[in-house]
Parts: sequence; structure tokens; C-alpha cells
Amino acid sequence: MHKLQQYKDKHLWHVIAVVVIVQVVLAWAGMHVYTERELRYRHQIESGLKSNNDRVLQSLAKWRSSTLAAAESLMDDRLFAHALSRWLVQHDALVRDDLENRLRSLTERNEFAKVLLLDAEGRILLATAGAEERTLPEREQAALQQALLQAQAVVVEPYRQAQFAYPTFSVLTPLYDGLQPLGALWMVVDLRANLFPLLNAIQQGSATAESMLLQREGLDVVHINSLRHRISQPFERLASVEQDDDLVAVQAFAGIRGVLYGPDYRRQQVLAASGVVPDSPWLLVSKIDVTEAFAHDQRKEGVFLGLLIGISALLMLSTVLYWIWRTGQREHVLKIELENHMKWLERAQKTALLGFFSIDFSNRKIELSPMAAEILGTQGQLQLTFSDLARYIPAEQTKRTLRKLLKVRRFGTVQKIEFDLRPQLTQSHTHMLECWCEMEDAAAYDQTAKIIGTIQDITQRKATDQALEKYRTLLEHQVRKDSLTGLSNRRALDEALDQAWEHAMRDSQPLAVLVIDIDHFKSYNDHYGHLQGDVCLQQVAHVLEQQVQGGDGSAFRFGGEEFVVLLPNTTLAQAEQIACHLCQDVQMQGLANAAAPEVQVVTISVGVASVTPRTGDCLGGRSLMAMADAALYQAKSAGRNQVCVQTAD
Repeated sequence: MHKLQQYKDKHLWHVIAVVVIVQVVLAWAGMHVYTERELRYRHQIESGLKSNNDRVLQSLAKWRSSTLAAAESLMDDRLFAHALSRWLVQHDALVRDDLENRLRSLTERNEFAKVLLLDAEGRILLATAGAEERTLPEREQAALQQALLQAQAVVVEPYRQAQFAYPTFSVLTPLYDGLQPLGALWMVVDLRANLFPLLNAIQQGSATAESMLLQREGLDVVHINSLRHRISQPFERLASVEQDDDLVAVQAFAGIRGVLYGPDYRRQQVLAASGVVPDSPWLLVSKIDVTEAFAHDQRKEGVFLGLLIGISALLMLSTVLYWIWRTGQREHVLKIELENHMKWLERAQKTALLGFFSIDFSNRKIELSPMAAEILGTQGQLQLTFSDLARYIPAEQTKRTLRKLLKVRRFGTVQKIEFDLRPQLTQSHTHMLECWCEMEDAAAYDQTAKIIGTIQDITQRKATDQALEKYRTLLEHQVRKDSLTGLSNRRALDEALDQAWEHAMRDSQPLAVLVIDIDHFKSYNDHYGHLQGDVCLQQVAHVLEQQVQGGDGSAFRFGGEEFVVLLPNTTLAQAEQIACHLCQDVQMQGLANAAAPEVQVVTISVGVASVTPRTGDCLGGRSLMAMADAALYQAKSAGRNQVCVQTAD
């Protein structure tokens, strides 16, 4: 019989071993197939995105070259140059009409938004839609001189300018009468009608796909076309190459080409492909959210993986049922024995390390172990009455302690009770005690059930917890401080802005923001060095901190030479007045700046915005920051060292 039982046990283990081996093989084969399928599909998605990006790149290069070719062909138009020469000498009305007709023909035939005829000095002579200004902007003036000098068409790359209400791309083509320069044609292209539709081809059938045409301005990456998921105008700052090096746009400008992964301007993980538009400073990044790109693959592979897991689970379930059938009775006995041993082990551990007590409600007595008596300070007394126990607990904690003991007795639940020893019973500082109470198993001991429990002095542990909490609070404070200026940093600004926005919306109060930039700071660093640049940042930060001190406002270092002042319950007029004081205070510091062309001292430009938040504004404080940032751009464009305001309208 014993040999038969041994044979059955050995047979059981053989079956289990075979099942485990089969499951391991299935799991290995399934994961191998799953990995290969996933890599193949990922390669297909990446190749498709790169191909689409390459097609858009080819379209952009073809559009750019064709536009430039159309402009350069006008240099060979001798009839146009001869007519211009006659008109410049005779000012004949018929010749002027002929020239205007030729300009209108250029706009219709080559899809130029506007064509302007310039003289060699850059003055606007004729325009297809009239000329509001009689002189060229600075960049176009430099391009005109280069075109006349090199005798070839010169491109003016897109940038934000107030002269046009739409994003533009310009070409200046010189005109000659023989070797004598007559002037030039300034041809302006509306990118919305001619270039941007080429970038929208990748969006068809996708909720997140997008192509971004980017160019770099200093340390900033700006987008030329409008973004699909961001409310902003073309040529606005998208990222900084120093602060946002993880963004796919910045990775592309760092030289990474082809397929790349990373966050986009929404901080969403995307799959992207990058490439350079030939003969241009433009860089094209086409992207799509990772979740959308691989959604179909995940569903398909999920079915395959689910089938594999189902087969494995069914096999495992069969094995488990077989095991349960073979060992049901024996497992039940072992479980009971294990529970009894665990109870004895737990009680032995508690009594060895902690004080032990029991409460008998039948005679209203409390039995203490020697360690429990030492913790309570009963001077060796191992038996207490309820009234004796009350002498060790502060009066304000007695009722709470008694309620928890009654709850243990009535409902049989485990309760943790914390209380302090009365101050007169301790020699020095307050002692805090912790008790764990539960009902004793009356059936196991054939007697009236008692409350049993452990008691421990947790004074040191509480002190340690408080010290750790204080240290954690200090660390939280430190990570929100800028180490150079002592002001709160960008992280603290994000939190404070969200909180201030909620309070302003709840109380229907205005909230103002000042975005501040130190004028000519890059030139200051180049001239005086970065150490003196740090001193400059510290002095400006000190002025900002002194100005907001004593009120509800807060000053933050936004990054680099930019600062932000948050002003709760402040109207636009009040915020503008504060900004003017800041400009005056910084200038009055008299910190020399030989690199500044205006006043030879360090100055600041301030953008001001104030709104009263309304319920349902999905952008929150970001919209207010965007308004103030736009006002700062106006202040810097208007000559710096001044304040500009931006209204909600």
C-alpha cells in the first residue's frame, strides 16, 4: 500500500513537471512570435511616417525652388526694366499704368499676395494693393542691398512683422537697365494660401498627426505654420534649445534625423520624423501620438496574446484542479495546524518584544506583564482596576480610550489606541503609548472572553516621524527655490498660478501677471562674463522681491533672464503701475551695461496682463501667461525699457 502511494505521488509530480515544461515552451514561443510581430509592425509605422515626411519635404523644396525661379526670371524681363527706366525719367502716366498692370499680372500668374516696386534706395514706388509705408523694414532693406550687390534674387525668410496681417515669405529681385541698377521687385507670398496646405496632407484620417515647419531664432525654436493642438500665432516660440532638450522639435535641431521618439509641445509622447528643407533654414517635423500610431497593432496583438494566455490559463487551471483533487483533505488539516502555530508565534513575538496585558470585564481587572508595568510606570504593580488605569490617562483622552475598548468587546474588531501618560507621572518630557487590542478566542480556552493586547512606548518613533516630516517639508521648499536668485522657480510658479487662478475664479477677483525680461542680457553676458551676469540676475531679483514684499504678490524666476510676478486681486491699471515702478527701480540701480545702446545701464521690459477668470475657461492660467508674454514681445519690439499691457480682448 505504501509503495502504491509512493507511485501515485511520483506520477503526480511527473504530470506537474510535464505541464510546467509545456507552459514554459508555449510562453517562450508565444512571446518570441509576439515580439517579432510587434517589431515588424513598428517598423512599418515608422517607415510610413518617414515616407510621408519625405514627400512633404519634397513638396516644400519644389514650392520654394519654383517661387525663387519665378522671381529670378523677372531679371531677364528687359521690357519691364526698360519701361521702369522710362518712367523713372519721364514719370509718364501711360508707362505707370503699364507697370501697374504688369505687377497685377505677376500676382495673378505666380500667386503672389503682393508685389511692390522699389527704387534702388528701398523706397516703395508702386504696389499691387497700395503701399501703406514708403520705406522697407530692416530685413528687407538688407536683402535689397544684397540683391543689388550680387545681382541675384535674395530670399527673406519668414518672420513676424506688423506690416502684414498674415505669415509671409518674401523674395527681392533686382532690376537693371544694362549695368545700371534701377531698383527691385519685392514679391510677398501669403504662406496660408501657398505653403500651409502642403503641410496639412499628413493630417488626413488622423486625430493627432501634424507637420510642423520650424526655424531657429537664437536659442528659441519657433513654428512657422499654425499648430493643430495649440492656440498660438505663427512665428511664436515653441521651445528653448537649452531648457527643452527632450522635445522632438529640439532633438531635430540638435541633429537627430529620421525617426525619433519623445514628447511634443503638449508633453505627449509622440513618434516623429524630421528632415531639413533643402537650401533653407527650415526644418520639418511630422509627428503622431504613440497611442494612436500603435493602437491598431495593440488591439491585434492583444487578441493574439489573450489567446495565448487563455490556453496557458486553461492548462494551468486543469493542473490546479487535479492538484486540489489529490490533496484536498491533507491541505485542510495542514491549514488548521498552520493557523494555530501562527497564532502562537505571533503572541510569543508580541510578549517578547512588547508589553502584554489582558482586560477581564467580569471582575473589571487588568493584568499586566512586567514589561507592560514598566512602560506604564506602575512601580511593579501587575494588576490594575479600571479606576487605577484612569489615573495614568489624561482626562481629555479617557472617554475616547474607553469607547475603543467597548468597540473591541462588542464587535470583536482590532483597535489601535494611542494616549499620553499624564504629565505628573513622567519626569521629563511627555510619553506617548500605543496599544493594539483584540478579543481573545474564548472557545480555545473554555473560559470568558477577555480583551488581550500589547502596549509600546512610541515617543521616540513619533519624534522621529515629526523630524522626518519637517525634513520632507524643508526639501519640498528647497526644490521650489531658484538657487541663484533665491526666488521661487518655474515649478513653484506653475503651482502658484493654478492655485491663484482657482481662487480668483471662485471669488470673481482679477488676477494679474507681469512677465519681465532683462534687456540686452546676452550682450551683457558676452561683454562682462557669466559671473557678472549672475550678479546682474541677483540684483534684478532683489528689486522684484522688494517690490512685492508686504503684499499678496510673488516673484518667480521663469528661466534665463526672464522673471514673472504674480499679483492676485490686481486690476490691469494697478499692475501697470507696479510694472512702471519696477522699470524705474531697476534702472535706478545704475548697474552698468556698456552693451546696451540706449541708456548704458541695465533695464527691463515688462509685459502686463490681468483678467477675471470665469468658470469654463479650459486654458486656465496659461492663457494669462500667453497674454503677458505677448505684451512683453510688444515692449521689446517697441524699443525695450518700457511697459506694455495686453487686454483680455
